[in-house]
Amino acid sequence: MSTGGFFVLLLVCILFCAVGVVLYKKVLRRLGRRHSLLMVVLRCAALVLLAIFLLKPEFGCRALAFKPSITVIVDKSASMGILDCPSGKSRLETVLSIWLKQLKNELSDKFEIQEFVTASKTKATVLKEGELKADEEASNIIIGINKVSKGASAVLIFTDGQDTSALSKTVELPKDLPPVFCVGVGSSQVQGVKDIAVAVESVPQTVYLKTSFSATLKVSESGYGRVFVPLTLYEDDKLVLTQQAELNEGENLLSIAYAPQETGLHRYKVSIPLKEGEFLKENNEAGFYLEVVESHIPVFYAEGVPRWEYKFIKQVICEDPNIEFVGCVRVGAGDFVLQGLKEKARIRGALPADESEMKKFKILILGDIERSLLDGSQLAMVDKFVSDGGTLIVVGGENILSAEYRGTPLEALLPVRLEGAPQKISASFLPSLTEDGKRHPIFENYQKYFEMREQNPATVDTLYVAGAPKAGSVLLAVSPTVSSGGKSAPLVSLQNYGSGKVILVASDTLWRWYFKYRTLGLQSPYVRFYGQMIRWAAEVDEESNAPLVLRLSRHFLKTGENLTVDVELRGDVVLESIECKLQAPDGTLKQKVSLASSGGSLFSGVTSIEEPGRYEIVAEGATRRGAEVVVKRAIIVGDPYAEYYNLGLNEKLLRQIAAQTRGGFFKITETDKLLTELLALSETASSSAAQPFWQSPLLFLLLVGFLGAEYILRKRKGLV
Repeated sequence: MSTGGFFVLLLVCILFCAVGVVLYKKVLRRLGRRHSLLMVVLRCAALVLLAIFLLKPEFGCRALAFKPSITVIVDKSASMGILDCPSGKSRLETVLSIWLKQLKNELSDKFEIQEFVTASKTKATVLKEGELKADEEASNIIIGINKVSKGASAVLIFTDGQDTSALSKTVELPKDLPPVFCVGVGSSQVQGVKDIAVAVESVPQTVYLKTSFSATLKVSESGYGRVFVPLTLYEDDKLVLTQQAELNEGENLLSIAYAPQETGLHRYKVSIPLKEGEFLKENNEAGFYLEVVESHIPVFYAEGVPRWEYKFIKQVICEDPNIEFVGCVRVGAGDFVLQGLKEKARIRGALPADESEMKKFKILILGDIERSLLDGSQLAMVDKFVSDGGTLIVVGGENILSAEYRGTPLEALLPVRLEGAPQKISASFLPSLTEDGKRHPIFENYQKYFEMREQNPATVDTLYVAGAPKAGSVLLAVSPTVSSGGKSAPLVSLQNYGSGKVILVASDTLWRWYFKYRTLGLQSPYVRFYGQMIRWAAEVDEESNAPLVLRLSRHFLKTGENLTVDVELRGDVVLESIECKLQAPDGTLKQKVSLASSGGSLFSGVTSIEEPGRYEIVAEGATRRGAEVVVKRAIIVGDPYAEYYNLGLNEKLLRQIAAQTRGGFFKITETDKLLTELLALSETASSSAAQPFWQSPLLFLLLVGFLGAEYILRKRKGLV
């Protein structure tokens, strides 16, 4: 604070005190000398503090000299071993040479230096040339910065920006991080080289034994022109399939299909042999995990009209060796005929003859059946089938969704209300997945089919709107152009019913999806939609007798990716306690998963895992009688090949990190600029600063204390 400012503050304080004494003049005559003096001192002290708060003076107080600290992080993930630096060395070797021989000596006089290495984990170390290898399969750059930056004046990270965690897609760093200075190493684009790179575009997470699955691959090729290469698939390091693939310059979408012959969790590897002159050998293969389960799925499909939807659903089901199909379709005024495995069922009209026949099936599909063709006992049998754990799939139509079913068990089963004759919307639209739909197994890897950027998106030509969705129903896919009950009209919706589930597909023209993509050799959206629906429905049935059901949004995920955990109590089970945790395969606790009630018997929580590896999600409960209920699900975190999906320097990510933390981005060739900025930062961090004296909480407490003491004194003397 300047001398002039100090005198202004002094004059204002004297003026405030003088005014206070004048205002107290009459009051002071009624008090003794000791009490009068105390009253004046309290009032003047309060007025002085009030003047300080009003004028907000800044007293210059010399800060204690200190040496700022800098956290130095070196990325040692596998991509840092690529040889694309001007020196001819690898990225990691170049970083260590520049840091140890140039920068460290210059900065050590100005900063306290803490050194770390990062990849799947971030660890403190003492960096030495020749002792560090780029050998880890994952890179958690953002997670590493968050972990070790606390308390530092600045962070300096050397990396190529190839962050394989889920956090790299949407960079959101805490606002209290110190400035992060990112030094990018490697070429932004690896050009003028011959190379073939394999990446997994999409693959299911769970498949059935001896049922063919399809994996979509993205293969980038440069420098070879049009070429034919063998594409091989390995299951747990055992060669199981070889096929020829045609590659053209640029990106190529390929599909490889295989039917697993053994149950369990399998690791698959897709590989293309190394060609002469290739720039990098590590990116010629990619991998994924699949859970192969054995399931026997008997399905009964009753259809009131021989329509196209029945034909193609039947075709999809019959192509799956794990599904036993029995179809019952109306061909005359009241005549139904059996198709498929006729010997598997006896029928009465459109449905199995009785409850014992119905119990042979896990899934019941009802097509467009008129009310007059199902009597009360048959509808009651359907109700009991679902209540006991079966799954009902209703394929919409004008008859099955008509008001004639109001007041029947079918109306109670449906996830929508029956409010009259269903409205048939024939305008074509592109469906939208809800947030529930995006993470539901029925629509796993399905979002791309509903995007306009696709050359052949999966549009819907017909939608039946029967009424508003019921409370407690879950909408998975909706029409963005048609509403019902104030919400977007559902295309696919479901609800719990007893121990079972009911799924409504409110369209009978989805069969047109069957032909999409098949000409390209890729899996049809129709096959994927009904295939995943029936598999999920069968899994639900298998869990129906378990008192505690554990479901995960994913079984294979990236580091840092959110995992949604749902725990559901089944039947009449009542638990005294319930908890969920993440543990290593040997039972070592890694972290607890907080659960919150999502309504009724469902509890949900969200967690993320920062380190790659195999883990188990465990849900535990204890009944009132002391019995324990434990359910486990295996998950795998991290993709061992992700480091090589993108070879170039990810300059965009590093610039985002620098911008959000008020730091800077520099290429490895710009160390002079980097050094200049860091030295300037060290001067700023250790320089003196004016302390805002008026902001001290102590002054406020003193003001309250002086005013309070004066008030008490005045009250005791009868002056209030």
